[in-house]
Amino acid sequence: MVDEPPPELMRAAMREELHGLVDGVRRWAPFDIAWTQRYLVSTCCRVLYTLRTAEVESKRGALEWAREHLDPRWRPLLTQVLQDRELGWAPEDPPRPGSLEAAREFAAYAETLDTDRRR
Repeated sequence: MVDEPPPELMRAAMREELHGLVDGVRRWAPFDIAWTQRYLVSTCCRVLYTLRTAEVESKRGALEWAREHLDPRWRPLLTQVLQDRELGWAPEDPPRPGSLEAAREFAAYAETLDTDRRR
């Protein structure tokens, strides 16, 4: 058995993950496939969920939480990612037109929600 990490430690780890997520993903995942767009949005949602609750949530659960709790302008993107998650890894599947740009914009938005960021 392992003790649960303290909430402040969970939030600190997610804060570090959030600020640099796009660059980190860009280092290992090709940005010309649809999977990367879905991964980026899902990961942002999981990080935001943990920042708010200090708990870990599944990708689906975090996406559903984000759809209900974040700015409604992101609902179409979050819904698309939820629906497309079932497609899985398909390296020949390009992102939908504009979806990768939307994912980057969502990641930038997610960073603005970290109001407790230590500088």
